[in-house]
Amino acid sequence: MSTWIRHAWTGPVKLTRLSDIRRKELRQAAFAVLEREGIAGATLEKVAAQAGASKGIVLHYFRNKEELFEHA
Repeated sequence: MSTWIRHAWTGPVKLTRLSDIRRKELRQAAFAVLEREGIAGATLEKVAAQAGASKGIVLHYFRNKEELFEHA
């Protein structure tokens, strides 16, 4: 089951899936962690903390650290 958000301020009705929003938030958190820690110091736990999520949520959207950081 998908959940959608309506963005009325963007003109015609635009629906965005919450999962797309969450993936974007996790990618942004991964980028921030990479910038601060470098690849060697970046962990899924640090990304999860940066995003205010759990490691399990990160792994729900990305299979592993490599996939997440490819998209960051």
